[in-house]
Amino acid sequence: RWGPVSSRSEVASLLDEEGYLQLVEEPVVANAKTQEVERELRAQIERARSAGLRISHLDSHMATLFRSKPLFDVYRRAGASSGLPLLLERQGARGGLASEWGTAADDAVVDRVLSISPGVPISGWPAAYEVLLAPLPPGVYQLIVHLAHSDEEMRGATRDHPDWGAAWRQADLDLVSSE
Repeated sequence: RWGPVSSRSEVASLLDEEGYLQLVEEPVVANAKTQEVERELRAQIERARSAGLRISHLDSHMATLFRSKPLFDVYRRAGASSGLPLLLERQGARGGLASEWGTAADDAVVDRVLSISPGVPISGWPAAYEVLLAPLPPGVYQLIVHLAHSDEEMRGATRDHPDWGAAWRQADLDLVSSE
């Protein structure tokens, strides 16, 4: 489980009853105070920069910041204040045409963000990825894959995640590293 970069007391509305960041988006959308979201985003950006990472753009984990207008506004402010472009898509729900408040036509980084959905057995992933990717017209796309080894740490961190958990991440790693 992951905790916040900020002090827990400063971002309490982002945490579950155990003091960790929420596992799913709905409680964040329902309970997050925008000033606490903004504080945590700034802290994460600063932590990454302090570690020497070159940040190419901002993204919203699990698209949480695209699920309400106030959260989307925080996302836009975070990009502006940090001087970083935002991951926005022209056609999808991440700020694009399928979003209630999106205006990404001119400032989109990608045309669409794509990922495989739960319900496909791992044995069917090569075919599912082919169905997902083959019909794409020319453009810029982001394919979300969840890469990790199914080791003790990952199994512990994702123990409540049958989808996108340790086994899923190992299968994605195996697939993208295969011939």
